[in-house]
Amino acid sequence: MKQVFQLINIQLKEFYREPAILFWAFVFPIAMAGVLGIAFKNRGSEEVKIAILENSYQLEELKKVLDSTHNKNEKSKEKTFTPDSDKLPSLKFLVLSKNEAIRDLKRGKLNIIVEKTQGGKIRFFFDTDNPNGQRDYLLILAKIRSSYTDFELQVDRLDSKGMRYIDYLVPGMLAMGVMNSCLWGVGWNLIEMRMKKLLRRMSATPMSKLSFFLSFFLQD
Repeated sequence: MKQVFQLINIQLKEFYREPAILFWAFVFPIAMAGVLGIAFKNRGSEEVKIAILENSYQLEELKKVLDSTHNKNEKSKEKTFTPDSDKLPSLKFLVLSKNEAIRDLKRGKLNIIVEKTQGGKIRFFFDTDNPNGQRDYLLILAKIRSSYTDFELQVDRLDSKGMRYIDYLVPGMLAMGVMNSCLWGVGWNLIEMRMKKLLRRMSATPMSKLSFFLSFFLQD
């Protein structure tokens, strides 16, 4: 292990000797994550899909309550509510079966499912860890409370795929870091040592090949 630590110490000293390497290894990934986060932070008004179960009690009445525009389309099961404020999303209501709605929610195609039972209970199905699901739940709940004064509320938790930008940004940055480490941290160092004919010199020493390659992976 003493050989491994000595090799790691040598490689770290060579690493910190180049200011450009420090920039690309530490400053650039953080700056790139910050720029992309700011660029995609405010997307303006978006359209979100909300499912109404087709077996809901008094389905037409429930659709009228949720669709504040009262625009009926006999050929389509979709209804869209567009708020006046640009900060609020436009809501598209889809009439689906329970299996289809749960499948789409778990795939991230919609945020919330609404159902009205025969006993007057309003059921919501959504992922409580999803901020978009919580937002849509509060929007729909406010619309329902404006029309119904006496109703029972039930929230059922379902897990859905991550839909936030940060859910893709952080894993992507980690994957890019691993890729750069493999390409430049291991591959390029071996190529550079071969160009300088250092590999041939090291092979003549009593150092084991396992310790030599292990030092590269422990360094990264």
